[in-house]
Amino acid sequence: MTSRSSLLLAPALAGVSPLFTAPPSASASTPPLLAPVSASAGVAPTNACFTWNRSLGEGTSGEDVRQLQIRVAGYPGSGGELAVDGEFGTATRAAVQRFQAAYGLEADGVAGPLTFGRIYELQKGDCSLAAFDWSELNQCGTDWRGGQADAATVQANVREHGFTQMLGPGYPGHDDHVHVAGGTGRYWSAPGCGL
Repeated sequence: MTSRSSLLLAPALAGVSPLFTAPPSASASTPPLLAPVSASAGVAPTNACFTWNRSLGEGTSGEDVRQLQIRVAGYPGSGGELAVDGEFGTATRAAVQRFQAAYGLEADGVAGPLTFGRIYELQKGDCSLAAFDWSELNQCGTDWRGGQADAATVQANVREHGFTQMLGPGYPGHDDHVHVAGGTGRYWSAPGCGL
């Protein structure tokens, strides 16, 4: 496995905009884990971002699971939150299913070559999502260019899809940026954004 210091916030924020429009999918059965992932089995990243070398499903744990959780953290379900703890449980399985459904993959909740291939395709050289540009994160997201969601939808998605804290313009020390985070409890203060 190759690991590069990855940005936790970029994948999560990238999932805030149009990615939450995909309907959640549910699968009642848990298929067995697939064979280890090989370079010939799927698309490999062309940069120094994290690379998986095995399929992941319920009961697996480790740094590879944590890296997967970072990348599917935007799919916890309405009002949910995905723990980034390296333990593949039911919440991670559901988030993987939602990610798979959003990208036209079989939504079985097991992260294997096709799921990792899609993640690799979505990453830029800095390991953030190709569709995400840090310059979009300004003015409370009100002028995110090229997105499919208006500002009100983005704000609702931030509130309902795993972010338990948002601090932004109007909150002390946050006039030039927006801070979102997960965790226990909910705290929202961004008066300049209408929150």
